[in-house]
Amino acid sequence: MKTKLLNEKVAIWKKIFDITFVVSGLLVLICLTLLIGFYLPDPTLDFIIIIADIGLLSYLLQEFGRWFIVANFKQYFRERWIENLIGVLIIFQLIFPDVTMYLLSFVLPKLAFRDFLMIYMALMSLTLLLLFAIKLLRYNHLIAKINLHPGAIISISFFVAIMVGSLLLMLPRATPPDNPISYIDALFTSASAVCVTGLVVVDTGRDFTTIGHVFIAFLIQIGGLGVMTLTTFFAFAIAGGLSLRVRIMMRDLLSQESVDEVKSLLLKILGFTLLVEIIGSFIMYLSMGKSLANFDKVEYYYSLFHAISAFCNAGFSLYSDGLMYFTIQDNHIYVWTIVILVVIGGLGFTVIMNLTAKMLTKRTKRNYRLTLTTKLTLITTLILIFGGSALIMIFEPWGYLIGDTFYEEFYHATFISVCARTAGFNTVPTDMLSHATLILVMFLMWIGASPGSTGGGIKTTTFAVTIYALYAMIVGKERIEVFNREIHYNTVKQAFMVVIASVMFIFVGSMLLVWFEPNMDTTDLIFEVISAVNTVGLSRGVTPDFSNSSKVLIVVLMFVGRVGVLTFLLSLHIPRQEPRYKLPEENVIVG
Repeated sequence: MKTKLLNEKVAIWKKIFDITFVVSGLLVLICLTLLIGFYLPDPTLDFIIIIADIGLLSYLLQEFGRWFIVANFKQYFRERWIENLIGVLIIFQLIFPDVTMYLLSFVLPKLAFRDFLMIYMALMSLTLLLLFAIKLLRYNHLIAKINLHPGAIISISFFVAIMVGSLLLMLPRATPPDNPISYIDALFTSASAVCVTGLVVVDTGRDFTTIGHVFIAFLIQIGGLGVMTLTTFFAFAIAGGLSLRVRIMMRDLLSQESVDEVKSLLLKILGFTLLVEIIGSFIMYLSMGKSLANFDKVEYYYSLFHAISAFCNAGFSLYSDGLMYFTIQDNHIYVWTIVILVVIGGLGFTVIMNLTAKMLTKRTKRNYRLTLTTKLTLITTLILIFGGSALIMIFEPWGYLIGDTFYEEFYHATFISVCARTAGFNTVPTDMLSHATLILVMFLMWIGASPGSTGGGIKTTTFAVTIYALYAMIVGKERIEVFNREIHYNTVKQAFMVVIASVMFIFVGSMLLVWFEPNMDTTDLIFEVISAVNTVGLSRGVTPDFSNSSKVLIVVLMFVGRVGVLTFLLSLHIPRQEPRYKLPEENVIVG
């Protein structure tokens, strides 16, 4: 009886602590939104700081109060060590705020005291929100109870990210006070960032403030890595693991063969992404003639933004003319770094990890083979890059690149060939390219990057499998054999389904866009649709002139392209078990 009463009391206190935690989290979220997103007078700022402090103290009280109701204190502390560590840090900051303020003044010496105060409170608020997210991730098993297709869950995650991003970009401090943007433009920009497309209806560098740029970079990073990838990573690394169904869903999302490989790959993905982006940003920073001794924070901020945009194949730029900006276009180190980042990001994490493992095991003389996916990805990527470059060099001497030297032609042609496959950057005006090059660029956009990458398109392996299948049919072979391996029939069927679905979306999207914009050139509109569906971001310069209905259409196409055309269609239907009966077969005349 006593044990039952004790358990009931513990349950009541646990519920009280959970409610306190949710309320404190909401308080801090509201305070953070007001601090970052709004221009506040000093009295309001002081009031918000008091509210934020109340939220932090409430969190501390409920967190340390849980120590007295747990059955096994040591196990609880071991499992929740991050929450408790951050709690100790929050106490330190509340008792000794001058220390944090001093550190901020040392790192950012030119800021006013009011700015220091806002940054300090923002850091405190973000700390609590991180804890809030960690606790929510402990309930990841609830995803397993949702009776939805895995593709639908992925689609919903991207949809939520786009909507939240659009609201963030509508905050007053995200845009200049004298130049606010409409919600449809904020929605378009958010969708373009999350879908790592790069199509824009406003000038990213001019029409957004530094806070707006940070929001966009954050959305690009989320979109490039995938909402589910980031969430699953934190659930694995911090929140104590995942349910089996979520592991299986992530295995399919990351194109893995084993559920056990998901955790290892997620850790490698996050580490590799941050390392490559940081290295790329420093190379680009130094190529601008800057030094580490006299560190230019603004120039590095520009370099880091473009490194994130390049690796995630997003194509966003803070320069009004993109990479055609006069200090960038002829900075070959800067541009070649962009090319390398785009290629690495477009290869796919599975392929990169497979290559890395192969190179590392070479030294230990262990037999570790490259997968068929890796081989097809590498060969197709090289053919598309250099084959595309060669064709552009053939087509363009009579176009925009007339009169350039061989190296300049190769330089621009290679950049176009690489970035046409989902990156969206350009060093020459797309609307000035010859029609032959334009058709080639649309073909490259349609193929896109590789599976499991930050890019879109039907994917290089899909294209390779369909070509091999077509060749096998022409020569009369029933089996599709590549590199001493036979490609499974289901893979071939899925590849053709992706091709058909992609063509269908391009056709319907083009038809609707031509209907919405009857006064615009049809070629330009089809180019925009292909760019949107395949999340490329290249434009013929007509996007800012679209009507609201056309912008919404492009948003939908970008969303479908990022989720994956086939995944999106599958997410609309819950698969049912095949009936046990079998109908008589009959041939149909085709071809």
